[in-house]
Amino acid sequence: LMACAQTGSGKTAAFLFPTLSKLCNDFPDGIEDPPYASGYGRRNRKVYPSVLVMAPTRELAQQIHLEARKFSYRSPFRCCVAYGGADI
Repeated sequence: LMACAQTGSGKTAAFLFPTLSKLCNDFPDGIEDPPYASGYGRRNRKVYPSVLVMAPTRELAQQIHLEARKFSYRSPFRCCVAYGGADI
């Protein structure tokens, strides 16, 4: 998806809202149902990303992460940002 528009026009929201909506419909509790690893409870369960958003610059990745955190507030989903040149 490529979008060109003025700053503040809602480009980030235009793809984050449908993405979060799909996540909420598919995983209402925020938990996918993978088979549990050997061991006890949720601690040994492997966790995989449900959505991957790629950005061409570190600054844009940080901006998208900030907006995603706002949009997913009080939901069972956690946002994370990773980019080169910094610790995760």
